[in-house]
Amino acid sequence: MIKYVHIMISEKFMPPYIDFIQENFHVSEHQFIYITSEKYQFGLTPSHNVKFIHTDDDFLCLVKILQAAEKIILHGLWRDKINNLLITFPDLLQKSYWVMWGADFYNPDSKNDEHKKIIETIGHLVSYSAGDIQFVRTWYGAKGHAIINFAYPSNLYQPTEYTQKNHTSKNILLGNSGATNNNHLFLLEQISKYKHRIGKVYTPLSYANKGHPEHIKKVIKYGNELFGDQFIPMTEFLPFDEYKNLLKEVDIALFDHDRQQAMGTIVTLLSYGCRVFIRPSVTTWDTLKDCDIKLFDIAKLDEGFLTEYHAQKNINNIKKHFSKQSLVHQWQYLFNLPNG
Repeated sequence: MIKYVHIMISEKFMPPYIDFIQENFHVSEHQFIYITSEKYQFGLTPSHNVKFIHTDDDFLCLVKILQAAEKIILHGLWRDKINNLLITFPDLLQKSYWVMWGADFYNPDSKNDEHKKIIETIGHLVSYSAGDIQFVRTWYGAKGHAIINFAYPSNLYQPTEYTQKNHTSKNILLGNSGATNNNHLFLLEQISKYKHRIGKVYTPLSYANKGHPEHIKKVIKYGNELFGDQFIPMTEFLPFDEYKNLLKEVDIALFDHDRQQAMGTIVTLLSYGCRVFIRPSVTTWDTLKDCDIKLFDIAKLDEGFLTEYHAQKNINNIKKHFSKQSLVHQWQYLFNLPNG
């Protein structure tokens, strides 16, 4: 019997999450629905048993599925047609659990009234960040029950045998995507004065690059001008295992986003003993500080190259707070929670 209906889009975090549910729960109780035409991307295969919803007739069928479900898990608020259904059938909102993605709620002025109404009235808010939950309460009047949950396997501690990195030159990871809010050009200029201390500058540009092609071209041009062969633009999507292997080579990671982003990458880097720089103003800072994680202020880059850093304490705390067992317990709690 289907109890839990997951509403998803074609995204890189979804197939590993489905694997996680299949491995740790009764998958017969779960239905995974992609709001898109049939396509297999980011490791999704027919064995994941996903239902694709695309046509008007599909959405009529979806209404019946949602009404019959015990819980609706919304993995982001990505599709207007889903928003329309929730507004048309408001009884669905009280049994809906919104796994909060930053793009869902940051920049409130850009959201339409329907989107804002859903955030205000949805029954449950699911996030790893108490700061993000407070944000939607302040800016949208969100009334839902808050549930702390790290959501996806990509946000978990990545086990590895730590060895002290002895790179004479520091390998840098700059940002996590091709989006402009990574502030690539500014950071490239800032770290260029440390060029003699830098080995490679790995710069992911493949993820979220839709709508940013001109920016990506500028980043590649400027990176090559400043660093030559040291600059490694990553314009193709890497499978997670390959990406993890690359992250093991990183000494210093720079994320200059003005909002919570790249949590999974940050946790993985901390698992590997990397120094991570972010803005103290983003909610990720407080979330990790509450776990006694040492972070560096992106405005103080000198610390990354000149101060002593004891990685093992961070590794131990990441392992403690971001374990697979913790994630299983968090989802078990959510699935067993009364909808009221």
